[in-house]
Amino acid sequence: MYSRPVYVSHLPQTEGKRFLSWVIIFNFALCHHLMALRAADYKDKHENLLQALKLYEALVALPMEGTFQIETTYFMAMINNSAQIYQMLHRPRQAKQHSDQMLSLLMVTIQEGEADTVDGFDGFLLNATRRSLAVAA
Repeated sequence: MYSRPVYVSHLPQTEGKRFLSWVIIFNFALCHHLMALRAADYKDKHENLLQALKLYEALVALPMEGTFQIETTYFMAMINNSAQIYQMLHRPRQAKQHSDQMLSLLMVTIQEGEADTVDGFDGFLLNATRRSLAVAA
């Protein structure tokens, strides 16, 4: 799981409000995800996982609109964390789809020589390959 929140030191000149909204939603999804991992009660765990998943998936769709861009690290974090949640919810097909998407994105990042710009690249690669192999077995 990618568990580092997004910190904002300054807002971009264009689309600053949209960026700030994205940061808040990402950090809120991360809070739900972490609460789920720490929950002792099944119902609390399940509800927090579903809430985090809804927020991550809403964020994945957000950058496709307009000129708003997010760092590759956080895009990968959303896919990685969603895959983990699907795995925890016993939805292996969706977990594999997200892991396959992650592997494709990682390969493009390597091909473009930008792997060193992604925070947690090795962890993303390990998680994606481990999930893909687990589902294939």
